[in-house]
Amino acid sequence: MKNKKITLFCAAGVITLFLNGCVQTKPQSQPPYIGAERAKNTALQEASASPEAAADLSADLKTKNGQDYYEVIFDYNERHYIYQIDPLTGNIASRDVSDLSLAPASSESPAESEPAAVPDIQPGERESSQEAAVPQAIPQSSSQGNEPMGEEKAKSIALAHAGLEAGQVSFVKVKQDWEDGRLVYEVEFYSNNGAMEYDYEIDAYSGAIVSYDYDAESDIPPAAHGTAGAVIGEDKAKSIALAKVSGAAASHIYQFETDYDDGRMEYEGEIRYNGMEYEFEIDAATGTILRWEAEPY
Repeated sequence: MKNKKITLFCAAGVITLFLNGCVQTKPQSQPPYIGAERAKNTALQEASASPEAAADLSADLKTKNGQDYYEVIFDYNERHYIYQIDPLTGNIASRDVSDLSLAPASSESPAESEPAAVPDIQPGERESSQEAAVPQAIPQSSSQGNEPMGEEKAKSIALAHAGLEAGQVSFVKVKQDWEDGRLVYEVEFYSNNGAMEYDYEIDAYSGAIVSYDYDAESDIPPAAHGTAGAVIGEDKAKSIALAKVSGAAASHIYQFETDYDDGRMEYEGEIRYNGMEYEFEIDAATGTILRWEAEPY
């Protein structure tokens, strides 16, 4: 009988030690989340927007695939922003920016007659003039008619943006095309001296410049690149690039490096500001912008 009591006592002791060990090795609780206000501030700071300037600002804690995140939404400077913020670190997991001026027109009731061959046409979008081969109807600005602006208007918009006149360039291409479900004019031209090539995509209805770039052609005479060994320096190259993006500062330069192309020293970089991404190449000797590309980021 005495031996049984000793055995039971020992067993109870072993169980107690096991349970204590489990308690001691239990993982510590998860760090607290940063909170909705800090998530808002992170998104606003990245967009260079103040809380007063941001319209319809909201931050909600959501879960996707078992992972929590703060979704921050607001409108600022004619753009609609959606951020996903890590709730533990406050890092930006993703960002989506769209242009409010190109948003589809709203409508209370669906269109009465839609061509059966055109899929997914939403209320307020063009109907009767669409062909079966068109993949998606294009949103229109309320100030525009039902017809594209025309090639001549698209050419004039591109020339005005490039700071050139029709007599100073030779057009290579002006045509309609579809880009991400949007009808655009593709406009391509060269300066008459053959030094620069320009490419534009222009919304066929609103006239908004969707994207553009220009490149210095490789056959520019070597004398045009300046004296060998004399360079403008990185600071000057950055200021030249930033001068083309109104409101951008040095903090908005995400990449910058020195490179060589066909023996020519160049500065290459990338600016991200106000929902746009700008890539550039600048001649290190003359400060000439050899390439410039801009598109929504």
